[in-house]
Amino acid sequence: MHTAYFDDSGTHGSADVVLLAGVFGHQYQWQYFSELWAAKLADPSPGKPPLTRFHMTECQGSHEEFAGWKRTETDFLVHELGRIIIRCGLWAHATAISRKDWDDLITGDFRKYVGDAEGFCIRDVYIRTVNWCHTRGGGSELAFVFDHRPERKKENERFFGLFEAFQNEHKGTPKLTSLTFEGSQKVLPLQAADLIAWEIYRHALDVLNKEVELSVPRREQLAALLKEGRLAFAIADRRAVELIAEKGAKLDPEFLKRAVGYLESTTPWSVLLAQTQ
Repeated sequence: MHTAYFDDSGTHGSADVVLLAGVFGHQYQWQYFSELWAAKLADPSPGKPPLTRFHMTECQGSHEEFAGWKRTETDFLVHELGRIIIRCGLWAHATAISRKDWDDLITGDFRKYVGDAEGFCIRDVYIRTVNWCHTRGGGSELAFVFDHRPERKKENERFFGLFEAFQNEHKGTPKLTSLTFEGSQKVLPLQAADLIAWEIYRHALDVLNKEVELSVPRREQLAALLKEGRLAFAIADRRAVELIAEKGAKLDPEFLKRAVGYLESTTPWSVLLAQTQ
């Protein structure tokens, strides 16, 4: 049994980048991870009180539970937590998109089909996670856990149902077993997803602003995670979004209308798939 945990970054309306990141592993990896992560929260740094939760924005901003922490102290904690992710052999992926370019170029029925920037990220991580579990995870069952965001719950459930129905129809692996929405206060793996999301978000901003090369992150903590070869990411700049828009322009308009109708329908995917046969 494998589980993938996801967190977002830049999903507030004014952000230049929209991102969704996931961390994947089997139940024994997650059990080991939870033990190590909880121990680090209980003793985060010499002279510092226990943390009730790790949140990357609070950590890097030195506020809330991190009030009074120096930058060297927060960076070292992030390094230590990153080592836990590496030590447990977890895999991770993030998809980032330039919001302005997406809003400029992806319009009409094609936008309804592929979603807004966050909606496309949701679609993309489903594809990549199922592929990861099939090719590298070696697992026959896969569960999804997303950080709770009520405004995206319906859309997320719709796509889980699509992939679940497709996997069942084709008897493919992995079998999708569940989709749940939780908070990082209680679910420790979501805190790891938060760390990955923040790191890639900052790197995406640097890349899109042409301050660093795609493969050369500014932060040492991200470089250490990438060095292990178990963290991958995709950053869609304007040219990448243009290519997506060009593909969309070649799609049959009638196909797009039908596809959008399926996506907006409340009929279960299993029924819709049966009707198309």
